[in-house]
Amino acid sequence: MNFIRKIIGFPKKDGKLDREGLSLSAAENESEKIKSPRAKNAPTGEISEEDAEIKKKFVEYNEMNYDYLYKDISDNLEENISFINEKMGNSYDLILRRLTLVNKHQKINIAVFYMAGMADNTLLYDALTETVAKNFRFNEEALKSPDEIIEYFDRVNLTIGSVKKTGLFGNLFPVMLSGDAVILIEGVKTAFLLGSRGHKERAVEKPSTHATVKGANDSFNETLLTNITLIRRRVKTPNLWVKNYVIGEKSNTAIAVMYIKGVASEKVIAEVDKRIRESKFPNILDTAYLAEIIKEKQRSIFPTVYETERPDIAAANLFEGRVVILVDGTPFAAIVPTLLIQSIQSVEDYYHKASIGTFFRLLRFVALAIAIYFPALYICVIHFHSELLPLPLFFNIIGQRLDVPFPSFLEILLMLIAFDLLREAGTRMPAPMGSALSFLGAIIVGESAVSAGLFSPIIVIVVTITGICTLALPGYSLNMTITVLRYFMMFAASLLGFFGVVLFSLALLLHLTSLRSFGVSYLAPISPFGRVSIVDAFIRAPFRKIFRRNKNISQSLPY
Repeated sequence: MNFIRKIIGFPKKDGKLDREGLSLSAAENESEKIKSPRAKNAPTGEISEEDAEIKKKFVEYNEMNYDYLYKDISDNLEENISFINEKMGNSYDLILRRLTLVNKHQKINIAVFYMAGMADNTLLYDALTETVAKNFRFNEEALKSPDEIIEYFDRVNLTIGSVKKTGLFGNLFPVMLSGDAVILIEGVKTAFLLGSRGHKERAVEKPSTHATVKGANDSFNETLLTNITLIRRRVKTPNLWVKNYVIGEKSNTAIAVMYIKGVASEKVIAEVDKRIRESKFPNILDTAYLAEIIKEKQRSIFPTVYETERPDIAAANLFEGRVVILVDGTPFAAIVPTLLIQSIQSVEDYYHKASIGTFFRLLRFVALAIAIYFPALYICVIHFHSELLPLPLFFNIIGQRLDVPFPSFLEILLMLIAFDLLREAGTRMPAPMGSALSFLGAIIVGESAVSAGLFSPIIVIVVTITGICTLALPGYSLNMTITVLRYFMMFAASLLGFFGVVLFSLALLLHLTSLRSFGVSYLAPISPFGRVSIVDAFIRAPFRKIFRRNKNISQSLPY
């Protein structure tokens, strides 16, 4: 999407940003560069390299059926109707209504386009019959020029709903395909975009990935405006700003970037804006696509963009100076900058007393260490350092393994793979079947496998404890990362014992120290040490200390 990055997103002729509403793209400021781009030092009469590149891209886009992006709306109504039908392939769900507005002075032909099933038919009926036609019928003056017609419809006639204007098909198509109606008028080069979205959406339900006992029980759904509303209900300040983008060459996905002006770092806001504009993905279908675009170029399996489906988590991060990014069509919000410690903390820590929240937060840190190291330490002790075990325990484990046909490394590897397969299958299966699958899996893998002599009982205990500690982590993305990381730690332990575990841990620590999320260290406030922010890292500090901190994360945590 490099071309749209240069000339993004659905430019207007005045080259200014459209800050009203979310129906239009917010990146509309470089259209003049497209019409006559020329390098400053290029000789007159010669085509500069930038001209040649833009021309080449235009040819490519015409071949890919994207020539509508910068095509002006014509004053010929039939020509506009034909162009829309041609680009849409006379689609079955594209509805066209032709109307002739009549009064004692003149007649005006208009055409209304909207998508069946996405627009509110009742609103359109009221707008077209009760508003447009009736208001025009009682108009006392003849409209002689296109400017007068535009002014009349904008200020007088269209008095229902949200109304926008555009002179480009590049603005028209994304809005129409989102459920709004388009009104075209004979003799006018401007289209009116009538807010009429009425498609069905999923109800606001309980969160599934960040479930809590106390606290709010609402979660994002797949509708962008609904998700913005859920956040605004919690952040009722005019300083909560929302920027809108439309990215994706083919998907034309709407994206909302939210931040609190004066709290969020201007550097982070500018960097988010830059990375979104420079995106090259043809389709954006989920927050994960966007996270892939805006994250740092560093290769890592750790999540450097935090994702959540809870509006209260998004609101809390806004107050801390972070930027929240919402994608239309997905119930997850992306939050940047992201720290490793975010995936270990739970929002429920702040719904209990500080002492109780601190206890369970420390418990999760212990669970994190066990989830990564427990299988590897078992392999180290059994293969390399059995002298560390007490003799009764050593003989007990040896007695259990006498009839097991696999070495301990292969035994625990197969058991962990079976556990992860059962967890993955239970996640993908429907809820009633998933619970039954987990029950049968526990019986088969646990009891039957031990009874058959395939695995020793101690292995079942090790894998069970490891699995419970993994599931205790609230961050789903970190949960998946720990699952993969555990296998690497086991391989290091099987090769070099404790020495391999230490070497791999040092390499992991160096990798984590090098990671950045929009300039902020991924291990902050541990490295670099943040004296103010460390208060609420390992322990849940009282609110009087939390609110005393600097609210801008980019100031409290150095770049």
